[in-house]
Amino acid sequence: MTDYFTKIWNNREWIFSGIGVLIISIIGGLILRKRKNEKKLEPHGDGHNYAAETIHIHNSSGLSATDVKELARSVFIENFPKLQEVAKIEAEKNRDLFITELDNKIQEKLNQEEINRFNKPDIQFVLKDAIISASRKDNKENRTILSNLIIDRVKSDGIEFKEIVYNEAINTISRLTKNHLDILAFTFITRYATFVDVKDLDNLEQLLRANICPFINFSSSNAQFQHLEYSDCANISIASTYLEAAFRKSYSNLFLIDQSPFIDKPAYDAWNLQPDLKPIFLRPSDDCENYYFIQRTAEEIQQERDRLIKGDIPDFIDLSKDFLTFVKGVNEIAAEIKSKFDFGERLFKQYNETKVGHLTLTSVGLVIGASHLEAKTGERLDIDIWIN
Repeated sequence: MTDYFTKIWNNREWIFSGIGVLIISIIGGLILRKRKNEKKLEPHGDGHNYAAETIHIHNSSGLSATDVKELARSVFIENFPKLQEVAKIEAEKNRDLFITELDNKIQEKLNQEEINRFNKPDIQFVLKDAIISASRKDNKENRTILSNLIIDRVKSDGIEFKEIVYNEAINTISRLTKNHLDILAFTFITRYATFVDVKDLDNLEQLLRANICPFINFSSSNAQFQHLEYSDCANISIASTYLEAAFRKSYSNLFLIDQSPFIDKPAYDAWNLQPDLKPIFLRPSDDCENYYFIQRTAEEIQQERDRLIKGDIPDFIDLSKDFLTFVKGVNEIAAEIKSKFDFGERLFKQYNETKVGHLTLTSVGLVIGASHLEAKTGERLDIDIWIN
């Protein structure tokens, strides 16, 4: 018996009192390494005291995905409370389903350097939280979200703010129902994300059906939104936004009064804009009598303006406001979507007549909403622009 585990066995009462369990998990993880030639488990006592097992790994260079699976099972055994036999069987089944899903994602998405991060105490702590949460109920959605969050947490290791956000998100999942998850995903995709290169209304309808309709039937009682605020996933403000206004800005090209919006030369010359900036936003007609917008939506214009201002360009007028004069009004846009999309009425009702229009998602809410979206639709979004 090594010195580490001699001390552990002699102090087993302290170990199983709580903090000791966590410390042994850390010690066990730090000495766990990738097997090349031999791995030997030597249980103490009657062989059932898993927390006190000695792990010998020879000629090691790092963790394997199999090592992480074994670490996850060990963390469950060491930290889950004593249960009645029936509950224990159910919890172990749920645990193994989660570990299997996590293992598949580890092998698919993590390289060896990232796998080795499971040696780190903070990752082992959050892995413990994820395993206990997944073991409590047979909930496939939660297993998928938790495994996605663990992968993202490992990939974000070393970026302190992201570490904290993902740790909190993993700890929060057990306090949310599917309805809360649907609200977060619906809010995320309608308020924080925009589909790019949408060609026409048919294209928009397909995207909305695939990415928003799976979450559209959430219960919208005040208590549901208050719980999201209580769980630090969102803040409810007095001010509100409206979906038709968001569509008008993000998908302006689909609702143009004139399919080729332009300004004439006198207006172009009178525009209070540096001459070298004008070609970034407008292109001339062959006779240079009219100037057409290069960007297709008001949002694209605003994004290009913001990009230039972040550089060395001094602040200048917001051209998106000029562009919007060529776009249909919000009421006309709402009516068009409601008439053409069979889910249009429901879409606007769930946004405009609930608290969604009043919600601001926290960093944790954004992460969970995006993870639920990925779990449900397979759509992977880069959320770094919101949590950097």
